Amino acid sequence: YAARGIRRAPLFALVSVLSIAIGVGATTAIVTLANTLLFSAPPGTGDPDRIVVIGSTRNGQGFDNFSYPTFLDYRGAKSVPAMSAVQVETRDVSLGGPSGGEAIKATIVSGNFFSVLQTRPALGRFFVPDEDATPGGGANPAVVLSHRFWRTRFESDPSLIGRTIALNGSPFTVVGVATEEFNGPFVIAPHVWVTTMASTRVGMSEQLFRARNAVWIMGVGRLAPDVSLSEAQAELSGIAARARQLHPNMNQGHGVAVHPATLLPGQLRTVASAFMAMLFVIAALVLVIASTNVAGMLLARATARRREIAVRLAIGASRSRLISQLVTESLMLFAVAGVAGLLLAKWLVAGLLVLVPRLPVQLVVDARMAWPVFLFALGASVIAGVGAGLVPAIQASKPQLVPALKLGDAGGLARHQRLRGALLVAQITFSMLLLVVGGLMARALTKAQAIDPGFNPRGVVLASLNLELANYDSLRGRPFMSTLIERAEALPGARSAATAAMIPVDGGGLGLGGVQVAGRQPPEGGDGWDEDWNVVSPAYFETLQIPIVRGRAFTDADRTGRADVTILNETFARTLFPSEDAVGKVIRNGERTLTVIGIAKNGKYRTLGERPRNYIYVPISQWYFERLTLFVREDGNSQRRELGGGTWERDRGCGVDARDSASRGGARSRVADPAAQGAG
Repeated sequence: YAARGIRRAPLFALVSVLSIAIGVGATTAIVTLANTLLFSAPPGTGDPDRIVVIGSTRNGQGFDNFSYPTFLDYRGAKSVPAMSAVQVETRDVSLGGPSGGEAIKATIVSGNFFSVLQTRPALGRFFVPDEDATPGGGANPAVVLSHRFWRTRFESDPSLIGRTIALNGSPFTVVGVATEEFNGPFVIAPHVWVTTMASTRVGMSEQLFRARNAVWIMGVGRLAPDVSLSEAQAELSGIAARARQLHPNMNQGHGVAVHPATLLPGQLRTVASAFMAMLFVIAALVLVIASTNVAGMLLARATARRREIAVRLAIGASRSRLISQLVTESLMLFAVAGVAGLLLAKWLVAGLLVLVPRLPVQLVVDARMAWPVFLFALGASVIAGVGAGLVPAIQASKPQLVPALKLGDAGGLARHQRLRGALLVAQITFSMLLLVVGGLMARALTKAQAIDPGFNPRGVVLASLNLELANYDSLRGRPFMSTLIERAEALPGARSAATAAMIPVDGGGLGLGGVQVAGRQPPEGGDGWDEDWNVVSPAYFETLQIPIVRGRAFTDADRTGRADVTILNETFARTLFPSEDAVGKVIRNGERTLTVIGIAKNGKYRTLGERPRNYIYVPISQWYFERLTLFVREDGNSQRRELGGGTWERDRGCGVDARDSASRGGARSRVADPAAQGAG
């Protein structure tokens, strides 16, 4: 009967279904993404509920990388007997081919990585212990390919197993191909996996395996049977405490955190959780508004059916039966809307993933609607249906029979009008709430645009390069960078050009070890002050229009063989020399002595919303860095197309990539020794 009644009011049914479908679809789409990114274990793994991710904390906060010696400490934990080292950020490597080098992404893992995750190869085999036992990975280092890379780059050639490919000019033997659903434990998917020991052939320094202050990996482990997450946390915390006692200068303030394995590790999960929660609240408000709207229409429909309802009551229908009938009609509407909402959610998720900007890393998100998502959609539809249908049903089941049969129930109409007014007020209230939230967000974005970042980004174009992909050392890399800058400055429409290791406000930081000042004790008893670094060419400050408030900028004379120099930002200068002029002062970084030649204006370095941060610049001619970004400032009187019209000569295999500017974002890496600068 409910179905026939709805069929007789097609316009009412269509409007109701569409209204609820939008709310259910929006909330279900957010739940789908949240379930995939925040709560689901990595796909393609065995017994995924027992997999955990181990990271480091600083004074009990955060979730970051730790060093390889620290990994060796943790690997002895009985609560996590199977533990693998994983570099979360993929590493640029060059795949050799007939036409030159091709930049691909590699993940550095310990040899037991695949066995810890209990995944099986689609072809060949995975690493064996001997392949991760000696630096260099032995005479024939092994490499495992992702299924997608094997399919797209090698056309699913099964004869590839056992053959050799060149990574950064070194031969690697392809031993296996992962399954299609397995792309690693995190959302960032590599093209290939290389063992930790073999990573020295693709640019990693051997010192990283000895330096306790070089943080670059996380741990992925499997809990022992009948061991809880809290028990593993307690045991690893004890190991971390003993490490702090044995190495106080290296581990001051460092702890350990154990989390269930999800696609987003550490602080990425925290940020994503907050963003998803905000989106869910907004989508839930849309569902509430839609439900209120439908409730108002149901009440209006019940008013139009008051004579029918009165006849039902007059011939003996109970109020409970009548309410059940009316609620059944609303539940049918919401059930159809729920199904439509699921379809809409599927399209919304696909659309949102398409809108993700092109990034320098592969993001693999298989956002499937698992059973928790279906249960949520069902529950949301039922609750919204009962909530929207029950109040109108109760109100409609209390007519005055004689006036209603005569179509003259003025009192009933007045009651309906009051309830409809209340529903309208609620709908307007929630709508205004959404408008206010939207206005506040727009205002926040406007204020963010007004924040002074400390540099002028307008008219600056970027191109990121990785010289180690072509096996450029400092002897070849420095002349290449000088020539690159000269040719960029000679392009039509270019005013100035410079290179730097870090891009401002890209979310990440670079660490090259602590800074010490003679006669001053670093805070918290550490080995130096907490600061971010950047390695820049002389014209960097001119190109980004960063003012030098005292002293001078770098020049071509600040090169290898001359005294080491540095430029501090205002905050770091006040921190190190609170009552003195920092220009001319001397600071130390390990065995190197640096003279402060200038003070740069404060800026924003990781995010626009950050507090003042200690920052230090050093010249690239004295601190060679393979991974760099070219900054070119356009002439204000020229058009952007003129700069693009110049001739850019790409050096074969160098990995020029205008999209690589964000590859250094995320977890901070600190490397004290100059020989290991590229590790972060």
